[in-house]
Amino acid sequence: MRSGKLRKIFALSVAAILTALLMAGCIDTVAEINPDDAPIGEFPVSVGGAEISAKPTKVYVASASLADVVIAIGAETQLVASSEDCTQPELEALPKVSTESTDEISALSPDLILTTAGDSRSTALAQTAQVIEIKLSTGREDFERLYGEVASVFMGGGPGYEAGISNARKIFTTLDDVARETSSDIITTACYLYDTEGRAVTGDMFATVVMEYSGLTNVFGIQTQGQYDMEVMQIANPNVIFCAPGVKEQIENDTRFKEISAVKDKRIYEMPASLMEWQGRTVITAALSMSGKAFPELMEEATPEPENPVDAINSKVESQVQQEEEDNKTYTTLQNGDNSDEVNTMQARLTELGYLTSEYDGYFGDVTEQALKEFETKNGLMPDGIADTETLRALYSDKALKKSDPDPTASPPPAESAPASSTAE
Repeated sequence: MRSGKLRKIFALSVAAILTALLMAGCIDTVAEINPDDAPIGEFPVSVGGAEISAKPTKVYVASASLADVVIAIGAETQLVASSEDCTQPELEALPKVSTESTDEISALSPDLILTTAGDSRSTALAQTAQVIEIKLSTGREDFERLYGEVASVFMGGGPGYEAGISNARKIFTTLDDVARETSSDIITTACYLYDTEGRAVTGDMFATVVMEYSGLTNVFGIQTQGQYDMEVMQIANPNVIFCAPGVKEQIENDTRFKEISAVKDKRIYEMPASLMEWQGRTVITAALSMSGKAFPELMEEATPEPENPVDAINSKVESQVQQEEEDNKTYTTLQNGDNSDEVNTMQARLTELGYLTSEYDGYFGDVTEQALKEFETKNGLMPDGIADTETLRALYSDKALKKSDPDPTASPPPAESAPASSTAE
């Protein structure tokens, strides 16, 4: 069975794949819950101050961020339509109906309408169907509340609520992995600007939490309501600026920004505003995208010109998975008298490391045995000349000592020498 570390590696790999798909313009997140296996919760259930009498099968969602959560919990099959801003690929085939078209929404006969708390359109929408208002998340614990409430709408209370909590925790497990990748004693300041006229991600928005898990400090963390002050920007002097598409050029041409470090260093990166607003698995994509731009050194192992974190993370994932599998791999024991391809492979490795200097042909003879004993002695193994799993793991490891390497500080005594011959036997 694979270890917990490997499960975390897998989670990080999934996140990297999500980012790769986003950059290719075709992100397709996979829901954790199969609709056919969704837990049967308890109805009636109370959510957002309203009571839902039975499991809904025709929900109209009027919020792109809530739609993202619906996808994350695997409940999109219960949607009948969505507002026009719900552009997730998973909802591509779903009818898009404007929230202003109440007659068209009514014609869909929805069981209920899902929207964010405080939506000014709620009163008009309530004329067509029951409206459930849910507050978006502002922090980690509140993220669980959000997922629990949305899951309760679609799956009921009790088991349904717990399923939502479980999905929220899985997302933050991956964000924890991202945070570990970007952990540093050096503070990197950043911001996300919707425009150059005062709209930005501020401290009361969940995107600030995502920035923190990306290894970044939001310079507008103490400001609220999505409004920023240019004086604060100039004093805070962010290292990196993220902005909505089309805003980068405006920043570069605006004299108010010319002394900002991010502008001087040409560290301005455009990102879709949806990455700052949607609260489904998009938060993972946002964290990876920001960390990749802010910390290009994450890509050094994968490419000399890093542009995003995907290759670096995948490279680390692959190497760790390979090491995990190598640690659990077993080999057929080889000993004097054997003749096989496996012996030939072992002889090639002994030759590569400098222990076997004669020709070889796949036959395990005295010369091969002596070379193996020398390898075992050098690498701190019992020098019995038998290639069991422990010996072969060490032999094929990247950490195997060559014959020419300095002797380790402590080694088993060398075995008795066998007579050499002109060919390996």
